[in-house]
Amino acid sequence: MVWFSLGVAVIGTAEAQSPSSGSQQKEVQYKEQISRYKAKGNQRKQLEYLNKLAFFYWDNKQHAQAVEAFRKGLQLNQSLDNLNGVKRTHYYIGMILSESDQYSRAVKSFEKGLRLSRQLNMKNSRLSGQLNLSQTYQLMGEYEKSNQHARKALSLAKELNDLKRVRTSYGLLSQNHKKLGNSDASIKYFDLFSSIDKHLKNEQISEIRKESETQVSQARSEKQQTEKELAEEIDKRKMTEDSLERVERITQKQQMQLEMKELENKKIQAQLKLEKTIRNSFIIGFILIAGFSLLLFHFYRQKKKANVMLEAQNQKINQQKRQIQEQKDRLQLQNTKLNDSLTYAENIQEAILPVKSQLRKIFDAFILYKPKDIVSGDFYWFTRIHDKTLEHPLTFLAVVDCTGHGVPGAFMSMIGNRIFNEIIAEKRILDPSQILYHLNSYIVEVLKQERTTNTDGMDVCLICMENSSRTEKDIYFAGAKRPLFYYTPNNGEIKKIKGDRYSIGGVNKNKKEKEFNTHKLTLAKGDIIYLTTDGIFDQVNDQSKRFSSRRFLSIMHDHIADSLETQGKKLEEELTLFQGESEQRDDITVLGAKIL
Repeated sequence: MVWFSLGVAVIGTAEAQSPSSGSQQKEVQYKEQISRYKAKGNQRKQLEYLNKLAFFYWDNKQHAQAVEAFRKGLQLNQSLDNLNGVKRTHYYIGMILSESDQYSRAVKSFEKGLRLSRQLNMKNSRLSGQLNLSQTYQLMGEYEKSNQHARKALSLAKELNDLKRVRTSYGLLSQNHKKLGNSDASIKYFDLFSSIDKHLKNEQISEIRKESETQVSQARSEKQQTEKELAEEIDKRKMTEDSLERVERITQKQQMQLEMKELENKKIQAQLKLEKTIRNSFIIGFILIAGFSLLLFHFYRQKKKANVMLEAQNQKINQQKRQIQEQKDRLQLQNTKLNDSLTYAENIQEAILPVKSQLRKIFDAFILYKPKDIVSGDFYWFTRIHDKTLEHPLTFLAVVDCTGHGVPGAFMSMIGNRIFNEIIAEKRILDPSQILYHLNSYIVEVLKQERTTNTDGMDVCLICMENSSRTEKDIYFAGAKRPLFYYTPNNGEIKKIKGDRYSIGGVNKNKKEKEFNTHKLTLAKGDIIYLTTDGIFDQVNDQSKRFSSRRFLSIMHDHIADSLETQGKKLEEELTLFQGESEQRDDITVLGAKIL
């Protein structure tokens, strides 16, 4: 495992090592300096040697001693009000604890360092903390939590344009999704990891190419310097010859007055010296030329070899570029086809939802409908029944949360919508509890759940209202794990009727039939009912806090005197403000209806 805090890489885990005699002497020196500066009251010097002692223990795999030394340094940093030092020390302690497989304690240390990074507005340090937490949770086997921190790290790495840690974030997400069994997500993040990895390797190849060009340029410069030195040496030899000739002429004039024998001897000596000088000059010149030729041949071979290597690297780079482009084209085509299909499915799903204008003939209403993905596992359903056997027409209104979201949830919503129409509109089963009973039987039968392990289903909030001319209206409610909220001005608060504890679909473990109850309440014109799925209550913010039903009821109560349309807008604004940068976790549906 590789830790990213503070740019320090800590590899693997190992048994504690016994320090050598030289290392033991260094340990004693550090402790002496700590005691010395503690006695003088010099906290900064004391902190300096405490950190050196801690790193000494860490290098020798003496983890317990290293943590103890860092904790003493932590106290001094706090005393000196050195928040940056406190932050770094928490990260160091977290890395050591994780090396020692003390993951829970490591998480606490990393979180403390991360909080200080946010307080100090140090984005690079925040990124390191998120990566350390993601890797620690991965080692603990808590892959969802690891994904949360990896996504935050990815966002920061992109903001800082840190490609290496963008690559690391994608690698963590790919590994986590693989462990969670999400093959498609794992492949997606691995492809992103691979693309960035190839890009970084291409940059390394470019650096190698530049280095090769620098070496060739240096060889040329050395060649030119050698040629210059050779020319200077030749010039010196010429100057020597000229000097010798001048000496010879002067000597001849001076020796004219000497005896003929002495003159002859001098002439012989001068001739011998000249011949020796010429011979030596030829030998030196030949050696220099031969050496220079060998040097040129060596440089030529090096340049030829470098050109061959560069050509091979260029071919490999071009091949990789073609492969990347082909992969991008395939992914783009697949993405386009998938988006087109999902958009078409979205249009189909929207077509089966009730027309809001029809709903508003009966109620003053708002609908907050926010799919997590393009298509939704939530749906709302509305119909009116006119029958001669009925004293008054009936209005049915339901909000349904199907298992899952995205495409699987959308399929379930299509099935649920069709079965609602069949039970109520075609078979004229009008009691809410009986409707849920038959809905459950249909789902078990259609999905063959008595013979398979399939447990998909749905949670339902269903009401039936008599459309009479009376001021007061009888409301009949049945719920499958979903409550009904209602407001009357008489008591001035929003109340709740709980639904039954069973979901629709899935076979009961004790093989008993699921039974649902119908609740009757009487409401007047101006009273309000709220039907919801659990998506809005389970939504979390950046601090992992839930939106909760309490917050929902508080917002509705604050705007209870407003129109239903205004209530819906205020609820959506509060939800968006609460959610912040957090990802939407589930499909969200809220339907508010005021009785007209």
